[in-house]
Amino acid sequence: EKLKQENIETAHIYSGRIQFRMLPINFLLKLFKPNKIEGKKFEVKDAEGKKEEFAREVRIFNSSLLNNIAPFVYYVEYLLRYVVQVHPKRIFNDVVITDRGYIDLFASPNMNKKICRFCFMILPKPKHILLWNYPEVLAERRPEFRIEDLQKQLKAYDRFSELYLMKIKTDQHSIVEVIAQKIEKMV
Repeated sequence: EKLKQENIETAHIYSGRIQFRMLPINFLLKLFKPNKIEGKKFEVKDAEGKKEEFAREVRIFNSSLLNNIAPFVYYVEYLLRYVVQVHPKRIFNDVVITDRGYIDLFASPNMNKKICRFCFMILPKPKHILLWNYPEVLAERRPEFRIEDLQKQLKAYDRFSELYLMKIKTDQHSIVEVIAQKIEKMV
């Protein structure tokens, strides 16, 4: 909204790794059974009493085949998203806003990180603005996340600091203003 007030045309695209948008991978993933499921547990009352469920699952696959193929599958997914969704919007808009994208794979327990690095080198690299906070603060805001998962994710993001236009702590009250000013100067 702030950018639109400054006559800067913007587009928004979801780019997270949880949902595949271009490839029918979510259907195929259901065919594989994880070796272990981790997550933050909570109790649910059902007709038979109580049972434990995960607020947010982390599925662990001990298959080296899956762990080596997955980065390539995500590479194709993100490349297609860029070519089909992001790039065309860049033609008609001054700014295209997405979320994390491929960098998330470096925090995944199921990915061969060497293959991730190779694929990441040959992907288009947009400029990033990293919104961050301490894992304890994030876990308080989103209780379904485990602290150790948030720590892994932040550590993965720190490895890509050269891609960030700016890194902003999310408890700043003027965060939108700061980001808008930086983008206005770039456009």
